[in-house]
Amino acid sequence: MDDNATLKKEQYKYTDIYIRISTVFSRIFKNINFINKYWKIIIGRIDKVLYKKKWDKYKIIPMGEYCLPRVITTINKLKPSKINGEKTLPFDIAFFKDIERNIYLIKTGFKDVFDEVTYNEEYNYWVNKNYFIEFNHEEKFSLDELKLLYKKRIENLYEYINDKTKHIYFLIATFKPINVNKLEELLSYMKEQRGDNEFDIIIINQAKEEIYINNKQIHIINMGKDTFFSEHNKDGNWASQLKSLKSVKARAFYKSLTEQLREIIN
Repeated sequence: MDDNATLKKEQYKYTDIYIRISTVFSRIFKNINFINKYWKIIIGRIDKVLYKKKWDKYKIIPMGEYCLPRVITTINKLKPSKINGEKTLPFDIAFFKDIERNIYLIKTGFKDVFDEVTYNEEYNYWVNKNYFIEFNHEEKFSLDELKLLYKKRIENLYEYINDKTKHIYFLIATFKPINVNKLEELLSYMKEQRGDNEFDIIIINQAKEEIYINNKQIHIINMGKDTFFSEHNKDGNWASQLKSLKSVKARAFYKSLTEQLREIIN
């Protein structure tokens, strides 16, 4: 291990201690509203002092299939939280289940993303069957309100893409085999938009079959053998498990994925 790698590992050791301690107190204060409110502000300010210099170097853009990319990178401090000014993007907190269609949406400016949106009475939220989108966290919004909300999130996305002062990491989590040709299509599009400005694509592959791609701008993290999601993803409590880091399986998943993300994002 070279000196830089050793230093990096030492720095992250203190980050992990800080995350574990703050997570314990977050669990304690979670149900005490007036304390929890100020605790979040305090943690946000500490995060900004500790990590702003790092955050200023890059932007992480989640790209589906679901909200794991935003959740994991906020927990491990690779991405700032909303309280520190991070803007919400279209793929952050909804199910965009088809990566190929997500790439198409980015390339076309999301021009027809709301053309076939209907309200699913069984699930009690809006869906777009054409693009395999489920707006599962926006069930309280009318369709017009939803359109306005996503109009702003789409604007935020292109603001990040067009910021040529920062490196961009597209982060995708998928349970299905990835289409390599479509990733190449995304690479070509980004080169058109950003020229020589740097960007990378990171795939969190949760499919059982491991994949390997020989491209220096595409990074694969094979997580399909992890047992945490086989237990938690169906009933939807994986996010709370990760945020609390309370269970052994959640901590193991967090550690494995975080260590691999840190090797790429810097």
